[in-house]
Amino acid sequence: MSLHAMQNVLCRGVVDRAFLADLLATPEAALASYDLSADELAVFTTSSAGSLVDLAGAVEAWRRGELLPVRSLATAQARRLALAS
Repeated sequence: MSLHAMQNVLCRGVVDRAFLADLLATPEAALASYDLSADELAVFTTSSAGSLVDLAGAVEAWRRGELLPVRSLATAQARRLALAS
């Protein structure tokens, strides 16, 4: 949906410790009620974050274009392989 939705997730993690625990342990389940795109969801689900600070860093890296979603990485790798053959 947007950076705004991702920021809402992070803000909820600040004030709701149970949500944060769920977000870190089972992000797919914790984020089920949020309208996130596949790429936005991947920021939370593919991160090896162990804290809210780590998640915030992943969101910021994604915002700056420094963190490619898993799907984009797979596509880029497939392109390189196709060009190499």
